[in-house]
Amino acid sequence: MRDFIPHSTSSAAQNPALDENPAAPLAKLGMSYEGQLRENVLAREGWRDSDLYSVLEYEWRGGWR
Repeated sequence: MRDFIPHSTSSAAQNPALDENPAAPLAKLGMSYEGQLRENVLAREGWRDSDLYSVLEYEWRGGWR
């Protein structure tokens, strides 16, 4: 996981889209796929995409509103 950004009501993770199955560890945390940032990271091998995942506070705590 590249970044974990806490908010008062939700959290987000940005995962470089190079891993074979980047969603597996994030899904175990209860995070949902939100979309993809295209060519937003410049690496040695060139521009890379990042997949975005999020979880709301009430989802993280295991309940619903």
